[in-house]
Amino acid sequence: MVNLPIRSTLTVFIMNQFLKRGTFTIILATLMLVSCNYNRYKEQPDIWNKLDIATNTPIRNMYAGPTELLVMTDDEFVRVGNQNQILERRAFADLPFNFFGRPTLSRYVFVRVTTQDYPNPSGPGTVKVNQMEVHLTKDTDASESIYFNLDQFAEDQGLSIVPEDKARYNGAFDTNGDLFLLPTLNITDNTYSFFLFDINLNIGKTGFVGSGVTLNKRIDLPLDDISGDIMNTNFVNGFFYVNSKWGTYRIDPNTGDYKEINKIWTLNTFEHEDKVFLTGFNDFDFYQSEDNGQTFEQVGTSPLKFVEVENGKILSQTQLGLPWSLADDDMLGMEDLRVNKDFEDDGASYWNARYFYGRYYISIQKEIYFLDELETTD
Repeated sequence: MVNLPIRSTLTVFIMNQFLKRGTFTIILATLMLVSCNYNRYKEQPDIWNKLDIATNTPIRNMYAGPTELLVMTDDEFVRVGNQNQILERRAFADLPFNFFGRPTLSRYVFVRVTTQDYPNPSGPGTVKVNQMEVHLTKDTDASESIYFNLDQFAEDQGLSIVPEDKARYNGAFDTNGDLFLLPTLNITDNTYSFFLFDINLNIGKTGFVGSGVTLNKRIDLPLDDISGDIMNTNFVNGFFYVNSKWGTYRIDPNTGDYKEINKIWTLNTFEHEDKVFLTGFNDFDFYQSEDNGQTFEQVGTSPLKFVEVENGKILSQTQLGLPWSLADDDMLGMEDLRVNKDFEDDGASYWNARYFYGRYYISIQKEIYFLDELETTD
């Protein structure tokens, strides 16, 4: 037996302990890595349920009323009941030559601004007519629809106009659906002209009275007639708001007077908890009003862009078609909305988000999905 020096014996002991602990550390690290990878790649269950309908063309707009969810495509109008049953599926046989933006929906009527071919009254062939189609939401008789000739309307006023088609919403109803605001490029006067129309319905809201559509007011905003400068048009707590690259405008529907709120590039106007907010092209252009739009103040930096407020939840997307995000409570941050793993993210699929009868609904191209509670990825 060889007796090792005390120093050598101590060295061997320390090396053995190091190897044992090193091996344990490697094993522990390996287990943690495997666990992380397992959790990372484990498939999350799909949480969105598919509504039992697929439209012929992509869904362009949705509206949530008290008892029905209204769905609009280029060639169909669909009414969905509160048990997700299909109440009506109305087809439009003749597709227009052109659509100006998205259709605009309200509880009782909806509007499409289109270009349609009509027989030429002066000779052979056809002529293209810009028109505002006004349809009842609960009318299956096509003869009840109104086709308002915008070209003739403009000619009668000595104007040449082109309907706006680049804005997120290129038209807006008031809360009751009695007024409709139509933005147009006024070529004659080199400005943007907004025409406010009365939608005349009977007491039961089941038919039109008289001509059905009459001009209420014309509002000219100090904006050059440059296509694409209008970002959004909507109605918030008694006033129409116009967001543009050159400023934000608040229109009083009773007088036709407008107020220039600012001269910055804003994208959207929305109401939340009795306050009105403006989102900007730049994150730092986030404004808040506590007096229903009379005055605004900058309140921080927010990533919110184009917003839909549904059941008190604030959903935002950078542009139409991109996935939705859910805003934090202070609206200064947001998290990606959790979706099913097979949902496409092609930059064009996500158009609509609505809350109806205790459920949230989103459209993905030609399909509609719903769930009870929104979840985020983080």
